[in-house]
Amino acid sequence: MKDFIKIFLSISALVATFLIGRSYGEKTYLESVEHRGALKAVEDLNFAKADLENAKAKLQNITDRAGTLKTEELLAQILHVFLTDLGLRIQNKEVILKRTQDPVASSELRSKEAPPEEKNEEPGKYPVMSPPPEAPRKEAVWTKTNINKFKSLEWMVENSGDSAAAHRGLKKVQIKNLGTFLAQADQDIDGCEAFLGSYKGPIKDIEKKYIGSLEFELKLEGANSLAGDATRLSGKTAWYNSGRAVSEKFKDNCGKKIKGLSGRIFSLDADKYVQIYKRTNAEEVAGNFYQVSPNATTTLIGSFALKRVDKF
Repeated sequence: MKDFIKIFLSISALVATFLIGRSYGEKTYLESVEHRGALKAVEDLNFAKADLENAKAKLQNITDRAGTLKTEELLAQILHVFLTDLGLRIQNKEVILKRTQDPVASSELRSKEAPPEEKNEEPGKYPVMSPPPEAPRKEAVWTKTNINKFKSLEWMVENSGDSAAAHRGLKKVQIKNLGTFLAQADQDIDGCEAFLGSYKGPIKDIEKKYIGSLEFELKLEGANSLAGDATRLSGKTAWYNSGRAVSEKFKDNCGKKIKGLSGRIFSLDADKYVQIYKRTNAEEVAGNFYQVSPNATTTLIGSFALKRVDKF
């Protein structure tokens, strides 16, 4: 009996020693410099991620408004994000900021830095006349590369399996600046026959809330085919919301589009536009709904998928 008690007490002492040591070890690690350092590193990483996302959002906002800003203003805002949000170290940053904010001083400085022209002073020869400088070219926003990339995104909308897939695809073909798009777009009737019909359906805003219904109609008068003659076309776009109607009729055209793209832009009002696509395998059109403010900022109001109602 005494031996049993001794053995029991010995085992109990070993277990108690193990538990005390384990508890002490865990507490010691949680209070250690390594553990606190790891926690601080994770916290710093989270802050860095947040700063990066904030800088990304600011840069995206600047690029969205690029069409309404002067070159000097655009460069100044981008440089400001790099300096303040990303902590980029740049030599003579005050001078650079002053140049971007003062285009007159910048142009004077460039003229001073330009090397002097060499003069041909050989006797008996006329001085060589340099050709006049070319006028600065305004680079097209919708270049061939951009059009090809955008075209692949449009294909996803046109060949979407259902309305939900069409709405997902429409997010990727959002036009950031309708002004620059329409400046390069033309009235093109090729492919208009696919849009013939009367379509109706709801519009949902970016939060997927109902904001009224849209009607789109395109008719062909006097023949069964366009045959390259736009004078036979007529139609209308109309938006109905809370007892208020906004509509516009059109004739002899089929909206505006950029060559190589499928989406067509139709006007609803002086500041409202719709971007429309024909779904290939459905009697349905889908598109985005925009509003353009007086300062030319383009805002996406919502999207829609309209079903054809004149064909059963």
